[in-house]
This record gives sequence, structure tokens and C-alpha cells, in this order.
Amino acid sequence: MPPLVFGNNIYGAKVGVQAPANADVDIINNNFHGVEVAVNFKEPITLEMLGIPIGAPSDQVSELVREFRKTPDASVEQATAIVNASRLGQWLGNAEKVAKVANSLVALVKAGQDLF
Repeated sequence: MPPLVFGNNIYGAKVGVQAPANADVDIINNNFHGVEVAVNFKEPITLEMLGIPIGAPSDQVSELVREFRKTPDASVEQATAIVNASRLGQWLGNAEKVAKVANSLVALVKAGQDLF
């Protein structure tokens, strides 16, 4: 049985209910007031979308995302510096991979995507 979102009154939120695009969920009889987006199904962000190779240390990825969230409006240059200074940046090991991750972070945030 899928999760049920039922009988809620949601006021003044940016997004009322958000779930992965492939979620099996029933959303029934809810009221949304002053909500920008009532229900948002979206594709989850993958490491590959960020240019991070499979096998990257998950603690280092989480650490980088936490650090990047402190400057969500970072320029590509600032994002590159953040990635470069991180343990993940050291793990990636070269400027091309660091730049790809930095560019991906900036692009996703500018597109309105949440980072994990």
C-alpha cells in the first residue's frame, strides 16, 4: 500500500507536497492555500548529474553539499573554490573534474533544484 497524504490543510508554503517522480503515493482530499506549487514530483539528483563518479566517498559528498549550501548564490568561481577546498575536491584530484562538479552545482541551484 502506497503512503497516503490525506486531509491536510497546507498554508503559505512554497511546495505543499514533494516526492520523487517515481514515487507511489496517494494524495487525496488536501487543501492548499497560498501555496506556490501544490504537488511537485521531480527527478532526484544523482551523483552523475553533479559530475561525481560512482564510488566517491559519501561522507565527502555530504560535506561538500553542506558547505555549498552556505553560499547558494555562489558564482562558478566561488563554487570552484568551495569544491577545490573540500575533501571531495582532493579526492577528485584534477581541475577538470573539480570544474565539472562546481559548474553542475551552480547550474542545478540556479534551475531551482534542491541539493539532496
